[in-house]
Amino acid sequence: MRTFIHYFINSSPVQLCILMVAPYMIYKFSSFGHNPMEWGLLVIYFLAVILGWMFSIGTTANDRLNPDLRLPARLFLITTILPFLSVIYFVIGVLEPFFRGEVQNAPDGLIYLHFLTFFCIGFNIWFAAKQFTTYRLNRKTSFADYYITFMCLWFGFVGVWYLQPKIVRVFARRDNPDRVL
Repeated sequence: MRTFIHYFINSSPVQLCILMVAPYMIYKFSSFGHNPMEWGLLVIYFLAVILGWMFSIGTTANDRLNPDLRLPARLFLITTILPFLSVIYFVIGVLEPFFRGEVQNAPDGLIYLHFLTFFCIGFNIWFAAKQFTTYRLNRKTSFADYYITFMCLWFGFVGVWYLQPKIVRVFARRDNPDRVL
C-alpha cells in the first residue's frame, strides 16, 4: 500500500491525468465497457485512481502531523472503501438483473446508497484538503484556509494540474529540508 501512496504523492500531473482519463478513453474507443460488468470495472478503476490520490494525500499529511492536529484516519479509510462496495452492489444487484430482464425498476433504497456514496466521496475530499493544508501551514485550519485545495480535489481532473505540483513540493520539502526546490 505504501508503494501506491508513494506513487500518487510523487506523480506528475500528466501521469495522474492519463490515469484519470484512461477509463473514458477505453470506453469511448473500444468495445470494452459496454456491458454492466465491464462498465463496473472501469468505474472501479476510476474510483481507485481518484480516491487513491485523495487517500494518499490525506493519510500522508495526517500521519506526518502532530498528534493534536490529526483527524481519525479509520473513518477516512471506511469512507474510501464504501464507494467501491456501492459500485459492486450496483453492478451485481441492479445493472446485471436489469440487463437480463429480471427486474424492471431499481430497488427503493438505491437512492440512499447513492447519497451515502456521495457523502463518502465528499468526506474524502474534505479530509484530504483539510489535512494537506494543515500539514502545509503547520497549524489548525478553517475552511477559508483550504477551500482552494477542496475545490481542486472536487474537480479532480482540472485541479490536479494546480494541486499536484504543490503536493510534490510540500512533501519533498518536508522529507528533505536541505533540498532546494
